[in-house]
Amino acid sequence: MVIRRKADIEKLKERFVEFAEFDGEKHYLAAQDFAHSGTITFMRYEDGRLTVHRKNDCFWDLEELPIDWDELWGYRKSLNSALR
Repeated sequence: MVIRRKADIEKLKERFVEFAEFDGEKHYLAAQDFAHSGTITFMRYEDGRLTVHRKNDCFWDLEELPIDWDELWGYRKSLNSALR
């Protein structure tokens, strides 16, 4: 799957679990964070909540941050690298 259009985000929303790992609590997809030269992890919980966590050499998020599906468009380069 490759995200080329905003409609592809809807497809990812439906198929996220096909590409993600499962840790017993949530599905997660780790990708390279090109904007901050680190790692960004997208997590989807069973209740449908979506969160993100960023980490690199200079900083990391102290906790998972909630994110809307529409906001994933801004992370498409990172997502595409993980989905290939």
